[in-house]
Amino acid sequence: MPLAPGTRLGPYEVTSLMLGAGVVMNVVSLLSVGLYVSEMFSLLYSRGIEPPEGAFPVYLLMRFAWGFVAVWFYVAARPRFGPGLKTALLSK
Repeated sequence: MPLAPGTRLGPYEVTSLMLGAGVVMNVVSLLSVGLYVSEMFSLLYSRGIEPPEGAFPVYLLMRFAWGFVAVWFYVAARPRFGPGLKTALLSK
């Protein structure tokens, strides 16, 4: 159900929205890494190059930040372009 114009979200809804965006970004990113980047990782490992210690948690935090930014751009573009997929694609 869409919100009425001028309706503000409470702090719990905003938190849920941002956590959801971060989870979606992480799932999509991890799937794409598993499908498309695994060859690159296997090549790097075969040459003895490994990611730095502690890189994975930083990577996950960055994906949450990108999820936050993506939602922020969508929310900023929605009043001008309306809700929907077109707005989501334009805000990327």
